[in-house]
Amino acid sequence: MPSNRIVNTNRTNSGKGNVTSIDRSQRSTCNIVIYRWDDTDITKLNSIDANGEKGYEGRGQGSISGNFNQRSRVVIKNDVVRANISKNKSSNAGTFSINLKKGKQVIRNQVQKEDIDYLDVIHPGDWVMIYIKKGGEVDVNSLNQASGFKCLGIVKNVRYVEVDDPETGKPRLEYVVTGEDFGSVFNMDVFFNPLLNQDAAQLLLGAKFLTDSLDSVKGTDRPSPETGGGFTPDSIIKKMIGFYLGGSRGDSNLDSLNITNQTWYVPPLLGQTFGSRIRNKSQGVSFVDILKTDRIGLHSYNRNGSFRGTKPLPGATFIKALPSSGSVWQIMSTMQNSIANEMFTELVADEDGNLRPSVVLRQVPFSNRPGETNVFSTADRYNSNNAKEVPESFQKTYLVDLPRHSIVSSDIKNKNVGKSEHERINHVLVVPKIDVNAINQAYTAITNTPSIQRYGLKSYQGQTQYVADTRLGDPKKACKFFAHLLVDWFFLSHQFYNGTITIDGKDNHFQIGNNLYISDVGQLYHIEGYTHTFINNPEGSTEFTTELTVSRGQVFQNNQSKFIGPSRFKSEPTTV
Repeated sequence: MPSNRIVNTNRTNSGKGNVTSIDRSQRSTCNIVIYRWDDTDITKLNSIDANGEKGYEGRGQGSISGNFNQRSRVVIKNDVVRANISKNKSSNAGTFSINLKKGKQVIRNQVQKEDIDYLDVIHPGDWVMIYIKKGGEVDVNSLNQASGFKCLGIVKNVRYVEVDDPETGKPRLEYVVTGEDFGSVFNMDVFFNPLLNQDAAQLLLGAKFLTDSLDSVKGTDRPSPETGGGFTPDSIIKKMIGFYLGGSRGDSNLDSLNITNQTWYVPPLLGQTFGSRIRNKSQGVSFVDILKTDRIGLHSYNRNGSFRGTKPLPGATFIKALPSSGSVWQIMSTMQNSIANEMFTELVADEDGNLRPSVVLRQVPFSNRPGETNVFSTADRYNSNNAKEVPESFQKTYLVDLPRHSIVSSDIKNKNVGKSEHERINHVLVVPKIDVNAINQAYTAITNTPSIQRYGLKSYQGQTQYVADTRLGDPKKACKFFAHLLVDWFFLSHQFYNGTITIDGKDNHFQIGNNLYISDVGQLYHIEGYTHTFINNPEGSTEFTTELTVSRGQVFQNNQSKFIGPSRFKSEPTTV
């Protein structure tokens, strides 16, 4: 595993060796590990004029040149004043902020102390791993989900702040490091210039970009005949990741010097931490090499919550063109079939319990198994005459099957949950993204008339291009399938509890997209987001809390669900 050449602590040797830290078993601990590129100038540019001539130090070189050397990694143990990590399914990139006090490192055989300038130690573009643990020492080489590993990110800003200390009257210096988690990689811009058609620049800049990206997504494998010759969302997203980040139309050539959009290389020590073993690449490990894509598809789980695997998602489409501008994530989002699927990034535990940066694309997991949770099964109540046309046998992802993080009520520090009128839906409309005549023929709307009469129209309207899947039937039946899914998910959503639950921080990583189960009261919630907060107080105490953003709150006991009710009242109050 990587060794440290520079370790920030108040007790070090010459800065070249490892450090013995004090016993922190009774206090929460936050360790920051910085993986750094070196300071070599990488601004050798390659300009290409309208005639295809290369200039400015780039003549005869590939369109990307630079230095892939790294500085030693830095482990910050004692100078963390505050750390905050936030992530939500609604954004591909989470955020973090770290406050560091002015530290010192011992040099010259522990005779002289030297101030640490974190503006020099940490640079924008460096990679960060953040560990927060409830008690005990942190193993900064571990990826285990119980290790306290909470964030893999990229530094965006490093600043220092001087504030007056009211106790001493003297200015106090703090460094503030902010950034985004690894999902920021997908914010990379896609740039297309139709005037250029140079082989050395075609993938990022040239006219062949459109055809190459399209060919890459279509691939060489023919789609399954079961889908009618169309492509499913999962197959498209996997190939888009490979093209936009991997820089290859296939696996035959992974040399970044020859493929210009082999982007987002990571410091080699970071690649070693994630155990990447990459061959046939001259420069090293890029982010796509450590990214996991095995959670892209229709998820299925064992009844104990463990992940079983994926199958192709419902729906298929014919690809005629891809967007030529925007970010990689924006382009991927256009192809995810958002009417039925959700896509997000997260550290996901693999089969060995190690957390890996992952892209998750799955069917929205709010379906309820008939008989088990029939109080919530609503699709068959509306347009029941057409229900037989919906392929009910098609596999779904069920809410109660998702992995759970169990706590008890005594773990909760603050609970702010309830029901919201904002969640009420009583009209669902699904139309295909095809010609007008097909829209008229496939128009599918499902209504809850009594709800509309009481509360007004609360409409959910969506379009889908994934109507070419013969497994779902013709476009009209495909639209009905998606409409019935939406009804099952959203027609009673105003009855579920949502809000925030703040708990004592845990060593285990609470993954967004999993469930929270409060075992002593039998309440089940879906985790939409989290905010971890670590505070190192001046008097020496520490605080570590996690605020979870939750939805779909319900009682789930003995394989039966019911709405959370006002159990404190024996009868309905009429006068209070």
